[in-house]
Amino acid sequence: MAKSTLQNKLTSEHHHRWGEYYYALAADMEDQDAPQSKIDASWKMAAMEFWFALTLGSEKAPLSLFKCFRQGVGVEKDPYMRDLMYGAALQLTPQDCADKVKPENKPIIAKSMQPKIDALVKLVKKTHSQLPAEGVDLKVFNEQITKFNHAIKLPSGKPIQSCFIEKSAKATSKEKDLKSKALELTKNLSNQNKPITTTMNHVPRKANKSSSRIGCIIS
Repeated sequence: MAKSTLQNKLTSEHHHRWGEYYYALAADMEDQDAPQSKIDASWKMAAMEFWFALTLGSEKAPLSLFKCFRQGVGVEKDPYMRDLMYGAALQLTPQDCADKVKPENKPIIAKSMQPKIDALVKLVKKTHSQLPAEGVDLKVFNEQITKFNHAIKLPSGKPIQSCFIEKSAKATSKEKDLKSKALELTKNLSNQNKPITTTMNHVPRKANKSSSRIGCIIS
């Protein structure tokens, strides 16, 4: 699986798969007791890829972002964003919510959030239906980021992208090394269209130890 260049079309599926890849890579590095700075950089890149996938209309991205905001990997823990993303996922991928989220990890969403959840779902569905299946160029991609960034606000009034930018400052210095390692590892994947899936029962160092991480079950 080759990383898109500026000449390639960008798709939601492309970004979501890379999010899954970096998420699994971080879990794998934790199991190998890799330096925490590299692990944090991988979580950050996973969250960022899920965010990019969302801006391109990925209906799977809200559930992936839910797990990031719930556990505080790649982004700071945020109950508001956790509930927003889970609420959207309930409408977009209800079966995955039923099958992949443990009952004790399902948040109780306040009724006051429903209009914001509905607005996000509407935006994702509209984007999914309007963008070409073959992907978009960098110009349209940047326009989509801007559109979603203005559409999704934190209670403080900050745009959603601040969640990723503020967290990224801690991991940026390791990104180049991590990307090189990730690209090298992909050469050894038996199926280049699938991310690593070694996170079935992985529990992150910073997470609640009673919860398993993702794979088939989303903690």
